[in-house]
Amino acid sequence: MRKFLGLSAAFFALTACGDANFNEIFVSKAQQESVDQLLTEAKYAYDKGKYDDVISISNKVIDMYPYHEKALVLKSNAFLAKADFDVLGIVDAIVSTTSNSSTKLADTTNSDATSSLLGKLANAFPLTDEDLTSLTTEKKTVKNVALYIPKDSPTARLTTDDSTRIYNLTQAVKALCPLLNNLYPSSNTDYKDLPIYKKGTDGILKDERYSDCGSATESATMGGRSKFTWALANIAEAVAFYSVVMYSSDPKTNIPNIQTASKNLNATSSTSEFLAGLDALTASVDSIFPTVNADDSMLNAIFDNLGASSIALGSIAGMPSSVSEQILSSTNSLKDKIKEITGAKDASNSTAAQQNEALRNTFTKASAEQINSKSGTLSGADKATACSLYQKLNSDSKLKPAGCT
Repeated sequence: MRKFLGLSAAFFALTACGDANFNEIFVSKAQQESVDQLLTEAKYAYDKGKYDDVISISNKVIDMYPYHEKALVLKSNAFLAKADFDVLGIVDAIVSTTSNSSTKLADTTNSDATSSLLGKLANAFPLTDEDLTSLTTEKKTVKNVALYIPKDSPTARLTTDDSTRIYNLTQAVKALCPLLNNLYPSSNTDYKDLPIYKKGTDGILKDERYSDCGSATESATMGGRSKFTWALANIAEAVAFYSVVMYSSDPKTNIPNIQTASKNLNATSSTSEFLAGLDALTASVDSIFPTVNADDSMLNAIFDNLGASSIALGSIAGMPSSVSEQILSSTNSLKDKIKEITGAKDASNSTAAQQNEALRNTFTKASAEQINSKSGTLSGADKATACSLYQKLNSDSKLKPAGCT
């Protein structure tokens, strides 16, 4: 397991004014000494890498004071540590990405995809086979290239397997939930798109992790530390989901396997093998860029996570611009990409389904052109099958193979 580096120092060094918790003012000296002792024990356990002990000790404080900010932040950090989140690697990837680097999630060229910020972050937070299994429903193969079918984000977060990263990342977010309404009040319109308030087309809160959090009765006094930890948790999940939807088995190039699969598929000589591979590729692409229940897709969760982390980092006084600006830049670039390919004046004017279809068509353009040349050699029922699958893969009428109606 990669050692969880840097967060301990960052957590205790990053500070906002004051450390007092309001509800401690009215407790006895003995109670306060008990809380202080527990927090000291939790910090010691954290430094020793005993993260389960940190969670257990923090819960004792939370049982007495449900909205104790120090305890909640410690608990969240412990879950991040259990998720094996390498803070130094993540921060290095962020600050080493220049403003001119590509941050496109969907692109038609391999070089842009591999130089993206999210690609760098994925290298710093690689998923294990166990992680991939916990985040996906099925594994398909096209010409010996593995393709994973991702779960929708709510389902992925429901896992109870505490050995998986997604479980610990989910718990890291939930731990901080009671603080968020005070850190980001609903009265401030700048925060209307944060996941603690954002609802889907059905009117239900999109991210169920924020549906039953309660709300602290006093204002958060550690602000910066709480926001920093919440930003890290959102970045971590964004990277985990990105590693699934843009899964690559080639650590040297990070070219997504769905691109490699389409190239390999184009080289097949067998019609049956081509159609079977095209079917598997189409199913994979459709699960990554769904147009049905798109609000719940991992792809859209990535957008929400990046948006939340950029706001969190941008609202921390004293946060180095080299850290916050790259997340802000990547999020804005992704939004610009949506506007460009959907034709919307504002990314928020496009539904999740429209965004996904536009991104899918952009990402699969090169694949579609390659497969177009292959399907042109087919006829009869084989041609009809290929046309039907092609339409699911890419709905851009300009790229439709000759002979497909």
